[in-house]
Amino acid sequence: MGNTGRKNNLEGGCYGSPLDWHNVYHRRRHHAGRVSVMGILFALCSVLLVSVAQLSMKYAMAGMPPLLDMRAFFHALLTGSEPGYFLFLGLLCYGLSMFLWFLALRLMELGKAYSLLSLSYAVVWLMALFIPDIHEPYSLSGLVGVCFIVTGVVLIHCIKKDSRRGNKGQAS
Repeated sequence: MGNTGRKNNLEGGCYGSPLDWHNVYHRRRHHAGRVSVMGILFALCSVLLVSVAQLSMKYAMAGMPPLLDMRAFFHALLTGSEPGYFLFLGLLCYGLSMFLWFLALRLMELGKAYSLLSLSYAVVWLMALFIPDIHEPYSLSGLVGVCFIVTGVVLIHCIKKDSRRGNKGQAS
């Protein structure tokens, strides 16, 4: 096969070596502003998993012996108690969430990805209201806060940013 101008995977893929920051910078600039559906999907799955992790660990820690009593804590953790399972579930969900977050960061602008991460507060708050063993009280201020968070995420993702170059403030 002839040389098509692209490097093979052993040489670092079609963008050169992983340490070739010049190409990485220009590749990022070329894709800046584009919406990545997969990036959004990875970020939302990460948010869901980190929310499940938080709720699992809250449930687990409510049923575990105090952490200061290390012997009892590890005994409960290693003997297959229900709280121990939920603690492991929470840690597993955190790990999977982090992996999906890395994928999302590869495909999205940091500001947009990070705004989606704030949805985890809303998801945890809403889910905790409906899980009886967590005993999360409803509050109007919590609801208003969640509405502000969701509104902020919608504004960040749905409003086109002003172009500071060329269009002098007009939406691009």
